[in-house]
Amino acid sequence: FRMARSGWAPFPGDPDLRLSLVHVEDLSRGLAALVEAEVPSGRTYFLTGDGTPSFAEVIAAIAAALGRRARVVRVPRWLAAG
Repeated sequence: FRMARSGWAPFPGDPDLRLSLVHVEDLSRGLAALVEAEVPSGRTYFLTGDGTPSFAEVIAAIAAALGRRARVVRVPRWLAAG
């Protein structure tokens, strides 16, 4: 949120990288449902929201909600790693 508010969002790597997001309440409901359900243990379950927005799209949505515009700036990973 600070990056979006400032108008600049440095990102190491590709800002078109897709993210898998989930709201914490949805995640907790999903985990509770798995605990209560009789499902095999040791399996993998994906609890994610709809769609896979890019980092740039997420920053743009946050900036718009704050009434701002943010520019995503690609930063080489070697530079971000210090």
